[in-house]
Amino acid sequence: MLARYKWVAMLIALVIVLTSCGPTPTPATTVVKETVPVPVKETVTVKETVVVPKDKVTVTIAYGRFLLASFGPGPAPLDVIKTEVAKLYPYIDVQINLMPDTVNAWHDSLAVWLTAKDKTVDIMGIDTPWLLEFGKAGWAVPLNDKIPNLENDFFTAGLDAWSYEGKRLAVPFWGSLSALFYRKDLLAKYGFQPPKTFDEMISQAQTIAAGEKDIVGFAWPGSREETLVMVWANMLTSFGGTYYTPDGKFAANSPQGVAAVQALLDTINKVSPKDVIAWDAKAVRTLFAEGKAVFAWHNADIISWLDDPAKSKVA
Repeated sequence: MLARYKWVAMLIALVIVLTSCGPTPTPATTVVKETVPVPVKETVTVKETVVVPKDKVTVTIAYGRFLLASFGPGPAPLDVIKTEVAKLYPYIDVQINLMPDTVNAWHDSLAVWLTAKDKTVDIMGIDTPWLLEFGKAGWAVPLNDKIPNLENDFFTAGLDAWSYEGKRLAVPFWGSLSALFYRKDLLAKYGFQPPKTFDEMISQAQTIAAGEKDIVGFAWPGSREETLVMVWANMLTSFGGTYYTPDGKFAANSPQGVAAVQALLDTINKVSPKDVIAWDAKAVRTLFAEGKAVFAWHNADIISWLDDPAKSKVA
């Protein structure tokens, strides 16, 4: 009987031991989420990285010699263009394709290249009378969506002058003023003040030319090209004429227009030689810079030659 109780006690003890050696129950887990604000001490700006091509890209501008000459103390226009382009696009090399001085030759050179779809030039300078031709032929890329702030950066009248069917084909880039230039040393020598009328200019030119050797009284470009029209246009307005009447009719053949033509004709054999009908702007500039003319009609760019002792005898 005693032995039986011993076995029961041992069995209970074994159960207790085994129970205590079993796996510990896993306690319940509660997940708590909390948002912690982190103060920003510094804002980092991410800049776009531009990959610069290894090879230079050449952009060619077709324009006249004006881009190469400085008309004041500053650098020449081409130098300014190159400098500014290099700041933004260091891989672009700007070159100039020098165009002829005469507008007809300039126009014809461009027309040949563009008709043949030649890639000689990328940017070109054109004259106002060519706009219709270039627009119809599709030779100029519309700039409407190409230049940011186009309408704000240029006068509307200037953009309209270079527009075809609403397309801004060009922007006004070069404006030229014309004037009557005179030898102040010769006027002072003969006791003259600068003339205020055309007739007064003729009279002074005749007097000075008669007293000096190998000098032309009045030099002006009379050859059949654009500059002749410009001279006549100056004379037209001087005589009080206009291109059109207030109601839009053609008025260049008005009495004032005819008087302007007659005034130019009257200079021949009076103060201008017969050769004047073959002179272009370059011939006039050369003659005046050499000190061989009393008066000369020319665009304002002649000043860069007249003020340069290396180019002018009247500097």
